[in-house]
Order: sequence, then structure tokens, then C-alpha cells
Amino acid sequence: AWATADMTATSLFSISSDTMKMLKGLDKDITLYVMASKSEADSTIKKTLARYETASKHIKVEYKDTNRYPNFYKTYTDTAPTAGSIIVYNASNKKSKVVDYNNIYVTDNSAYYSGASASTTYDCEGQLDSAISYVRSNSTYKIYQVTGHNEIVSDSNNFGTMENLKDIISKYNCEIKEINLLSKSSISTDECSAVLLLGPETDYSKDEADVIKNYIKEGGNVIAALEAKASVGVDKPNFYSILEEYNVKVYDGLVAENDSSRYATQYGPFYGFAEGSTGYASGLTSYIFTPYTMGLKKAESDDTSASYTALASTSDNSVLKTNPSNATSYEKGKGDVAGPFDTVVSASKKITKKTSGDKSSKSEEATTGNEETTGEAETSEETTNEDSSNSETTTSVTSNLLVFGSVYSLADTVDNMVQSSNTQIVNNALKEYIKTDVETISVPAKSMTPVTLTVTESGTRLFGILIAIVVPIIVLLAGIAVWVRRRRY
Repeated sequence: AWATADMTATSLFSISSDTMKMLKGLDKDITLYVMASKSEADSTIKKTLARYETASKHIKVEYKDTNRYPNFYKTYTDTAPTAGSIIVYNASNKKSKVVDYNNIYVTDNSAYYSGASASTTYDCEGQLDSAISYVRSNSTYKIYQVTGHNEIVSDSNNFGTMENLKDIISKYNCEIKEINLLSKSSISTDECSAVLLLGPETDYSKDEADVIKNYIKEGGNVIAALEAKASVGVDKPNFYSILEEYNVKVYDGLVAENDSSRYATQYGPFYGFAEGSTGYASGLTSYIFTPYTMGLKKAESDDTSASYTALASTSDNSVLKTNPSNATSYEKGKGDVAGPFDTVVSASKKITKKTSGDKSSKSEEATTGNEETTGEAETSEETTNEDSSNSETTTSVTSNLLVFGSVYSLADTVDNMVQSSNTQIVNNALKEYIKTDVETISVPAKSMTPVTLTVTESGTRLFGILIAIVVPIIVLLAGIAVWVRRRRY
């Protein structure tokens, strides 16, 4: 057989190292039924499926001509799949899941709101990995999304919807359930892998904040994103007190990035970029983009149970504009705060829970030394001390936080401008937050359209100098050199 090399910019035909690892770990046979004859099946999908078969002896691909077998699907699903769809089937537990053809090729029209053209992505690998994990797993998982505070999560006037984020979560076979904290007195870590606190414009009540804090004390995980574009100046002390549990301090206002190499020339200093290199931001292929971000810093605290890692930060030239609607410049003015600031942060908090023999219990924060988180959630530890009168069980759990200074970082239009680097950070965090019974990964869709070139202000100036001055000088000097040489001969 001829060997082929994938020369596409996004490795369209290849499968990732994470997928390879998952496939090598399979111990049960999985069949991928393609709802088309082999001669008529999509050529790109066939190449992807061939790589799955090569990667694992437990993967088998079969093509089913729907004209010859019109009722084949009824053994696995109630509804006839779209032509070209794939049925993933685990014979050992009789569990199946359909990967619909319309979810393999996805066209995103949200870019129209920003004047750009629609983009098409190829998501065969991501959908297959999710389906394979689903048919192997015996458990279901939930992520709660808090509502009731005018959250900005799907406003097309504010950079589009958050389908990229939802897609990542769904690939972990997680159900997103919206909850209102006024009607929910507690959240159990047994029922919820993480809570989403995305872009509240109004403050939480004290009771609502306490529900989240109690969830944190049980080892719960939190993904938060702040909103200031529409609600700048709105005081949210109860909401921010949740972040303070992890020693994260919020500076109210909008950060203006005055380093011209760190903001988009077509938008201005409120549209800052940063490079990620630590923890969940390691290995990104593009910038982290945080438009209209608030400032974050590590709070001064005696609490040594919480750790703090900056994943993205502004330059020393940045300024927090405390009253941006009335600002006349991006430079530091009266009441403004000089940078630098962090714009994406991960944190963790160690908590020790003690349960005595009489079933009474209490939670207290661990007093271990402050440690820098490396982007990995820690597992719980349990010890038991017994004497003649009673026994005491000590359980150590870790609660984790990922916070974006701007909720707009998670909007599709913004995320797509940086090749999904923003949501990839969330993806990397969820690998640690969601404790599945089988290995589960979430692979982002691959773009089939040309990648947008994002040019910073300083880059634009340099490019302008090259075109307007340097290139003409080079051409002029070359012409003079040719003229002089001809004169000599």
C-alpha cells in the first residue's frame, strides 16, 4: 500500500496524539458503520476512518449502502440517520451513538455579524472520539450553567454565540443544565462536574454566592468569565467574593493595552492579545484574545490553601480605565490603575474535610504551603485515624477555578480569530475537571477555510514601512546597480 503524508495546514486527514493514545487503550471491539457504500462515501471521511482502523485492532469500519440496507439503522437508533452518517457501536454492552453527517461538516454563519465570511470546519475526529467514549462509558456527567443575572452568553451584538464552548463540553458527553441559584439551595459534586458562571451583568445575592462557595468546599470546579463592556461600574461584590475564595482579586474597569505589539490594529487597545505558555495555556497555536477585559491579580492573603497561576497577562504599559465611557485617551488618567494585569487565571484550593465516628463533619481549609498550579487538578486523599473511643476520617479534596477577565473571549467570533485558542484553554481544564470512568477527550474541529491573519498595531506599522519605504529603496538600488554595470560595459 502507498503511504500518504498529510500536508494540509490544519492536519485535516490526520488524527491527534490524544486520539492515538485513546485508541491504543481500547480493550473492547468498536464498529463504525458508515451509512453509505464505500464507493459513494465522502473521501475525506474515508481517509480519517482508515487512520482509526490502523491505530487500533479494536476498531472496525463497515460501509452499509442504504439503498441495499434501508432498515439497517433500526438495530441501533430510532431515527434514520442522514446519508453519510456514522453509527458507532460497542457490541460488548450493546450501546450505540450516531455521528450525524451534518455534525461532521459544520458551517458557522456567526462571522457575518462582524463582516467576515462564513467558515466551514471538519469535525470527524472530535465527533468520533466523543461517540467512542460514550459507547464505552456507563456514566453520565453534567455541567451547570448559572442564569438569572442578565448573563451575556448568546448575544449576536456582542461577538456572537458560544457554540465552540458548547461543542467542547458536549464532546466530553456532558449535559449542560441551566440553573437558577434562587431555586437551588445546594450543588453536589456527585451530580455536577463543574459550574459555569458566564458574564453576569448584575450581582449575585449573598445566598446565591454561598451556594457556589459551599460547592467549592466540597471540591467543586468553577469556570467563570467576567462582563464589563455592558456593565462597567456595576458593583458585584458577592460575585467577586466567589473568586476571592481562590485569592483572585478583580479590578473593576476595562484594561487598555498600550503596547502596540499586543492589540489588534483594526480595533484598538481594548482588544488585547497575549501569549500563553503555562498550565492550561501551554501548547496553543495562536494568541489568547481578551477584548474588553477586566484586570485580575493575586490577592494579598494569609490563606495558603489556594494557589494561583496567570495564563495570560497584559504588558507593563497597560492601564485599567475605571471610567472608560468618559475616557479621552488610553493613557493613565485620574482614578485609573497602572498595569500589568492578568486576564486569564487558573487557581486551585486545597480543602481538608474531617468526619468523626459519630457522623458529624466539618470542612476546614488545608494549611499546606502555597503551591503554583501546573494546570492539573488533584485527586482526593483519605486517611483514617482510630483510637479506643472513636475514629476520624480525613479527606483532602481540591477545588479548581478557571477565570477569564472577559466573557467575550469565549464568543465564537472572537475565538475563531485566534484559531480557537481561548476555548482550547477551557478544553485543557476540563480534561482535569471531569473525572470520567473511561478516557475521554475533546478534539476541536479543524478549519477548512483560510486562517485569518491577525496583525497587531506594531506589525501594521512595520508592514507599512516595508511596503512604503524599504521595498521602493531596494528596487531603486537594484535599478542603479544594473544601470552602473551596463555603463561599465
